[in-house]
Amino acid sequence: IQAKREVWADKKGRYYVKELEGFNKGLITVNNGQKKWQIRPDEKQLYIFPAFPDPYRFTFELGKEVDQVKNALETKIVGEDSISGRKTSILEVSPKGGIPYKIWIDKETRLPLKKESAMYNSIQYRITYTEVDFADSIPAELIAYKLPDGFKEIDTHPEQLVSTLEEAAEVAGFAPEVA
Repeated sequence: IQAKREVWADKKGRYYVKELEGFNKGLITVNNGQKKWQIRPDEKQLYIFPAFPDPYRFTFELGKEVDQVKNALETKIVGEDSISGRKTSILEVSPKGGIPYKIWIDKETRLPLKKESAMYNSIQYRITYTEVDFADSIPAELIAYKLPDGFKEIDTHPEQLVSTLEEAAEVAGFAPEVA
């Protein structure tokens, strides 16, 4: 196992990802749609990032996987299996401009539960949801911003200093013209 993660995500692009095992154990990355942050326990630091655009995506993001299967050149059912106690169909996916890979689709929800990449330079990745729960929303406490005790906040992109024209005028020393 290279890594094990706890992932909460919704259709609005909000997410909470905690590294449970592996190189980044303990690292937490959250995007609540208004703010994005990363808690690095080993450094006792919390890094603030802009919520949008968000180049960070976690491995095996369900919505992205569904879109890739829909847009593939070809998909074919090559077998059946059980993942996390759920019955699945195994699809071989031939993406546009890529190497075919396999994906296990839950027969009931039609969501991907496992992905096995093609062998490339003697490396193959297998990503599996080992426990799946469907909830109406991400628990509020997971996506609520809070600086942990003893941590330092580091804002690497404080680009939006103002929210209104009045605040902009105050910072700039003159009232900007609006066209």
